Amino acid sequence: MCGIAAFFGPNAPEVVYRLLIELQHRGQESAGIALLGAESIRCLRSRGLVIEALSPAKLRGLGSRAAVGHVRYSTTGGFMDEGAQPIVVGSGRGRVAVAFNGNIINYRELG
Repeated sequence: MCGIAAFFGPNAPEVVYRLLIELQHRGQESAGIALLGAESIRCLRSRGLVIEALSPAKLRGLGSRAAVGHVRYSTTGGFMDEGAQPIVVGSGRGRVAVAFNGNIINYRELG
């Protein structure tokens, strides 16, 4: 079980932060948020509850109009730091932030 939230509009990081607080019951292991900047995607994530992993002060003023967030509760494999999401994949202008619920079992073949 995990929780995923996204928003496109004014103050997107702050809106997604508040949505993640509401979804906290879906996962307590880690929390993260990815936001679209002028030239890149910035991702903040860490272990713990939303209020421990993400700082509202850091999110305030980032000025992004697009953000996606995730709270994690692992169902297999136990807790791993690399399980924190969202993840950012790709290179250059072909980068994308992804948050999902579940496991990608064929990740080695995809990589």
